[in-house]
Amino acid sequence: MVRIANKVEGVQYTKRFASYAIVERKEDKKIAIATEGKTYFFLGGGIEDNETEIEALKREVIEESGYGIKNI
Repeated sequence: MVRIANKVEGVQYTKRFASYAIVERKEDKKIAIATEGKTYFFLGGGIEDNETEIEALKREVIEESGYGIKNI
């Protein structure tokens, strides 16, 4: 398991499967990231019941960026 942020003391965490993407724009090779306050993260998130990894990734990217993805 890879942890990409520090744990917050007093918070109860639940382990769950997730899908994340590194999205590169072809024109200038820039990478898409999401932000929340001073925190930066890759697009993606938790897999919900009966979703495949790809379905979860597509849903999460739309939720977080407003854009759809292809060529996964």
